[in-house]
Amino acid sequence: MDAMINNKNMFHVLLKEMKEKGIDDIFSVGFIDKENGIYQFYPIYDSLFIQVLSYYIKLTIDPITLRFVIGIVDRIDFQFEIEDDMFYSISSIEDQVLDDIWAAGNNIKEINLFDFDENNYTCLAIEVTLFNGQKIFFDPSYEFGIKIGGDRLKQLWIDNTSDSSDRKVKKII
Repeated sequence: MDAMINNKNMFHVLLKEMKEKGIDDIFSVGFIDKENGIYQFYPIYDSLFIQVLSYYIKLTIDPITLRFVIGIVDRIDFQFEIEDDMFYSISSIEDQVLDDIWAAGNNIKEINLFDFDENNYTCLAIEVTLFNGQKIFFDPSYEFGIKIGGDRLKQLWIDNTSDSSDRKVKKII
């Protein structure tokens, strides 16, 4: 199951688990390189992994359409090449994204997918609302990769997206 699974039933089972149990973690991928004797993590912002139980919802950016491609994987993978003296790496960004990582309110209340294509599992953006009231907006159109923020980022995305008034929002939870 290393490749993306675009199975509608599994996708909805994972969404139900996210609602009941919440998000376990959020990971950014990248690599480690040594510069001037110091090892440094360099994130690659074109993919993100949201852990739910033993699976991950993988968000990657289609470089042509700037849409999210949504998949389900059983492990974090790396879709880029590195040099021999570098190391693949992951970094948990849960502390930077969630307002309160210990709160029971981190369970998901609602997920909205903007212009969701159910046949290809792609969308223009994702908005997640947690029971504690926090809103998390994922924007794949940012110049350097996936941008994560709240209502302000969503408004910037709407303001900067052509035909944003015509966007269809699919509530999946």
